[in-house]
Amino acid sequence: MKTILRTLRYTSLLPVVALAAALPLAASAQSGLDASEAQAFIGDWSATFESPQGELVIDIVIADAAGKVMATVGSEMLGGMQLVTDISKSGDNLVMRYEIDAQGQIAPVALTLSPAGAATMDFADGTFVMEGTATK
Repeated sequence: MKTILRTLRYTSLLPVVALAAALPLAASAQSGLDASEAQAFIGDWSATFESPQGELVIDIVIADAAGKVMATVGSEMLGGMQLVTDISKSGDNLVMRYEIDAQGQIAPVALTLSPAGAATMDFADGTFVMEGTATK
């Protein structure tokens, strides 16, 4: 009987422990940048770049997630959409840093948007840079 009660007590704690473990993951799904600092960027964007392989269109969704900025970026050419949590401002520009898998090689990317619609994609810390335009 004691074993059953002890098992029930520990089993009832499992949902609490699982929730406590998941909270930091949910909190880390957005950046540390306050949404109030990026109001001009909140919304759906499309950025177009000319690459050596032709035109590259990147879809960007920037949102207010509990007062912090959250973004997803991607394209079919780059493997679909992915969450971006490293988001900051540089002057008036919004900078989103993330990594892509380029044929098995992980490459850091910095995608910069200006409020006026200029866009820059910097691969591997300046190894390859593309200039483009972005529209909301």
